[in-house]
Amino acid sequence: MSSAPWPQAILLNGADAAAWAHLTFPSYVRFLTDPDSSIVVVGVRAWGRPAALGLARVDGESAEILSLYVVPDWRRQKLGTAVWKLIESELSQRGVRSAFATFSHPDVDVLQTFCGHCGWTAPVPSMHLVFAERWGVEGIPCFARLTGRPDWQLFPWAELTPRERELIEARLAAGEVPYALNPFIDDAYFEPATSLGVRQEGAVVGWQVNHRLAPVMHRFTATWVAAVPGSARMAMWLMGESVRRYLAQDIPRAVMGIQAGNARMLEFFDRRLRPHMSEIRTTYRAECHFPATRTAGRA
Repeated sequence: MSSAPWPQAILLNGADAAAWAHLTFPSYVRFLTDPDSSIVVVGVRAWGRPAALGLARVDGESAEILSLYVVPDWRRQKLGTAVWKLIESELSQRGVRSAFATFSHPDVDVLQTFCGHCGWTAPVPSMHLVFAERWGVEGIPCFARLTGRPDWQLFPWAELTPRERELIEARLAAGEVPYALNPFIDDAYFEPATSLGVRQEGAVVGWQVNHRLAPVMHRFTATWVAAVPGSARMAMWLMGESVRRYLAQDIPRAVMGIQAGNARMLEFFDRRLRPHMSEIRTTYRAECHFPATRTAGRA
C-alpha cells in the first residue's frame, strides 16, 4: 500500500475557508470567508484535515505576518516553515520588499530557532500584552477620579469627520504619530461603544480606539494624545472614559498592549495597574528584507 504524500503548503481561496477558522484569531476569520485582495492566505492539509495556516497583509512594498499556527500533532514537522516560505514567495511576487511578524510564543529559544531557519532577524521584545478580568478593571482606582478640562471635547470615534480623518492620515504619513497607534487599522471593525476622540479648539488632539476581538474579549488598542499642555492628564482621562464605557458593556475580559520601549507607560503600569491584571505576555518582533521579483501578468 502506497503512503500518502507529505503535506504541502498551498494558497487558499474562500471556497472551504470556514474549515480553517479555528487556526487563526477570531478577528481574522473574515479574511478566510471573504478574502481581502491585500491578504495572503496559506494553508497545509495533513491526511485531509487542516494542519497549519498562515496569513499576511500587504501594504505597498511592506507586509505584516498576521498569524501562523500549526496544530499540536504536526509541530516540529516543518509545516510552519513551509507555510512561511510560501507566504514569502507570494509577497515577493507582489513586489513586497520587507516584512515583519509579531510572535507571542512563550519559548524565546523556539522563536529564535524558527526565525533562523526562515532567514529572519532574531526576535526582540515588541509589546507587553496585559490581560484583565472585568472585576480587575473595575478595581483600578486611578481611572475613577479623573475629570477633563472644559476645553477638552470628548466625542464618539464614529463621529470623526472625513476632513479630520484626512488630517490624521497626513500626520501618520509624516511620521508624527507612531504606526502602532494608527487609529484606522481594522477601522471597519472598531468597537464604537468604547472608542473615543478628543477635540481642542476644533482640532482632534487625541483618541482611544478599541476593538472587540471576540464576544468575551475587548482590546484597548490605540491611545494617543498630541503634545499639548496637560497631555498626560488628557491621556489618563481619555482612557478612564473609555474604561467606564467598557464596564457598561459587560464584556468579561480586556487586553491592552504596552510597547516594550515605552518606559514611561511601563513605569505607570507597574505602579498603578499590575495588581489588577490577570496575565501578562510579551510579544516579539522579527523582520525580513528580500528582493521583489514580479512575474509576468502580476500587478
